[in-house]
Amino acid sequence: MKTILGFMIVIAGMLTSSCGPSIRVYSDYDRDYNIREFITYLWASAEDIESKNNPLYYNELNDKRIKSSVDDILKNKGYKLVDENPSMVVHYHIIVEDYMEITTDPYGYYGPYWSRTRTYSYNYRQGTLIIDFMDSENKHLLWRGWAVSVLDEDNTSEKTEVMLRTAIADILAKFPATSGNQ
Repeated sequence: MKTILGFMIVIAGMLTSSCGPSIRVYSDYDRDYNIREFITYLWASAEDIESKNNPLYYNELNDKRIKSSVDDILKNKGYKLVDENPSMVVHYHIIVEDYMEITTDPYGYYGPYWSRTRTYSYNYRQGTLIIDFMDSENKHLLWRGWAVSVLDEDNTSEKTEVMLRTAIADILAKFPATSGNQ
């Protein structure tokens, strides 16, 4: 009975610790630049996107989802997508890494005095989406935002779209609006 109870506690702990907040978001920027002065932008060419070597995650479908979501949010913040002479260049990276979480049953088979503990492992994938805004003249990084989340193995196109839109909205929530759109 203690073994089953211990196993259930370990599994519950693994699920809550690995799930945690579904998407964690971070950002950083160069304080020497006023990003509100950079009003126009252009997407970097496909050759400039470093994550394109992962065809499972970098593909035309996700590219369209990412760009569409970013464009919608930037438009609402007062930025304008142009075909030439932008003040900023925008690009993104997709990083997917495999991780393993190892937990140990705290009491073991026979209670706290007989230390025959069990160890359990849980494999999962973690995805990171990074969105960069760079000065178009000197390619200096102006602002970077990124979201990190555990990826679901049961990935449907609907889930992917919702997760990307949520991550992008969370990332760009910290991105400043233009001077005229405050």
